[in-house]
Amino acid sequence: MKLNSKGQVTIPAELRRSHGFGEGDEVEVVARMRGRATSTMSSMSTDEIMALLRDR
Repeated sequence: MKLNSKGQVTIPAELRRSHGFGEGDEVEVVARMRGRATSTMSSMSTDEIMALLRDR
């Protein structure tokens, strides 16, 4: 998947169907960040980390 200019990704329909994702569902994207947390990040909530990622 690729990020668009707004920082959004499209989850392919097949994956959405197979995992039961629907409009408005929240999806965590953490695999790429696994093992990269600093001591500061490890004390942050998921919402705080996602806010940092959105600001990029």
